[in-house]
Amino acid sequence: MLALAVLLAAAGALLGPLSRPARAEETSKLMLVLDSSGSMAQKSQGEVKIDAARKALTQTVGSLPASVNVGFRVFGATVFNAGDKGACTDSQLKVPVGTDNQGQLDAAIKAVKPYGETPIGYALQQAAKDLGSSGKRTIVLVTDGESTCKPDPCDVASTLTRSGTGLAIDVIGLNVDGSAQSQLKCIASRGKGSYYDAADAETLANSLQTLVQRSRRNFQVGGTPVVGSAAPAQAPVITAGEYNDELPPTGAGDLRWYHLYRNIVGSTLHVSASINRLGRPDAVALEVRTPSGQLCATSSAFRADAFGSNLLSAAVSVGPRAGKAPVAACTSSNDLLVAVRHADRVDGTPVYGGKQTDQVSLQVIEERPVSGVAGLPKPATAGKFVPQFGGSTKPVVGGSSFDDAPTLGQGAYSSNLVPGETQVFLVKQTWGQSVDATLTFPGASGKLASQLGNGQVRANITMFSPNRGPATTNAGGQENVLTKERLVLGLSSTPVRYLNRSQDVTRASSYLPGSYAVVVSLSADPQNQNYVVPYLLNLDVRGRSSGAPDYVANPTPAPAPPSPTPVPAPGSRSGGVTTGTVIGIVVAVAVLLGAGVTAVIVRRRRRRGDAAAG
Repeated sequence: MLALAVLLAAAGALLGPLSRPARAEETSKLMLVLDSSGSMAQKSQGEVKIDAARKALTQTVGSLPASVNVGFRVFGATVFNAGDKGACTDSQLKVPVGTDNQGQLDAAIKAVKPYGETPIGYALQQAAKDLGSSGKRTIVLVTDGESTCKPDPCDVASTLTRSGTGLAIDVIGLNVDGSAQSQLKCIASRGKGSYYDAADAETLANSLQTLVQRSRRNFQVGGTPVVGSAAPAQAPVITAGEYNDELPPTGAGDLRWYHLYRNIVGSTLHVSASINRLGRPDAVALEVRTPSGQLCATSSAFRADAFGSNLLSAAVSVGPRAGKAPVAACTSSNDLLVAVRHADRVDGTPVYGGKQTDQVSLQVIEERPVSGVAGLPKPATAGKFVPQFGGSTKPVVGGSSFDDAPTLGQGAYSSNLVPGETQVFLVKQTWGQSVDATLTFPGASGKLASQLGNGQVRANITMFSPNRGPATTNAGGQENVLTKERLVLGLSSTPVRYLNRSQDVTRASSYLPGSYAVVVSLSADPQNQNYVVPYLLNLDVRGRSSGAPDYVANPTPAPAPPSPTPVPAPGSRSGGVTTGTVIGIVVAVAVLLGAGVTAVIVRRRRRRGDAAAG
């Protein structure tokens, strides 16, 4: 139950290198949704579930500042049997979203009693209405089982969060397993949120406090929703920007196609597809082809175990100097086809795949041509990793994805992780620079030492470049078992050089300046324990700005792409027009990189990402 409280508390064309729009500040709103079905009268770890939930919720509410916008809704509280009228619409708003309402929340939480059915889908629909349609909004669902009513809560979560307007659904499962746990993880995955297991009042409270803290992060609008087609001929038009879609489970008809158009003749296109695997074995693959079918580039990312970062990202670059032997047709063609698959390869029979529908984030960066490469620094490899310690630390809260990660400067930072959590931070680098990132777990004593004693939780640190490809080529230990003893992990990135793109991108993808993502994570505890693990993160940006390429001042515009292709609305790929159809290129932003060097222009779609995000 401590887990629950911690969870709540925590609850375009690119004409030069990557840049991000400023984050739009919004007041966040939080809706706590509690299961009041009959099964909540059962015991877990010797304590009645509803008693544990009331205790954790009361503790969480008491820890919130009076200025936090929070409300409370229950479901399954008034209709006893599934066959009775109103059983599947049995959900009540007990406390509307507002500030300075702790007394009302305490009274409503205390009055909850276990009684009826489990209409999770309907309760989520109503909670979304309670929160309104603007700003950052978070639903935290606390339940002990799967839904007993239609609509399917996974489909509901997908529909509610497809608009990209700032709603996330976090889920805490009370002593669940099997199909119930699978459904709750599905709700969190499609709801762009996090899932936590809680076995007792302590882990429930811990999870709640974590989610509430995360829910109070600043908000920025996400990418444009788009629905990829199952065949190339119907692929929706995209250009430089960021988009979100859904990938179906691995199987027949699982490819998603997009028709990508250049805005600049001879530009380099950096394309990526990223998913959050939520601690499951999973995979994502991406390839780019010419309209005639010639392969330009392919990439995949997969993990066969439950360890490591939850972020999987496949990235490719297509342009005059991308890769060891760029395909001429791929560089000259003004339109290309992008295929994404929920597997470790686009073609053929996969070894690894996804068993559920997942949200996928698509990013396209378009980089204008350079006038020449003579005199540019040769391709680089990472230097020796030098651990960094000490310094005055600043507390920080990491993002859960590339899109909501805060940007950090050089220095020392403190934060915490819970098992199964991944946090993302951005560090800006320009030409010639690299980053040393040191992750230190200072050691544990008391109860935490006992909880870590089984040695089955792994800590991990990794790094992604602005194109969301792997940026690390020299590690000082990226992953290891976390115990009560002090643990130091770290890595060094390759210095940012234009000609790094001529290397195998699996060895070096540090060829764009911009925001590099440092990702830290803990694997889930196999015994479903939930606890808070403090850590220190030291960041050292090395080198001075040097080696910037000379971009063509007036590149040739490509012919205008066709109008966006009508695509099926979410949940129905057979007809209708989605509101997420690509709608054009956004703001042009001038960025100066380095001291007195090239001014580069960036056209990007407005997206979630910078705080002050990969």
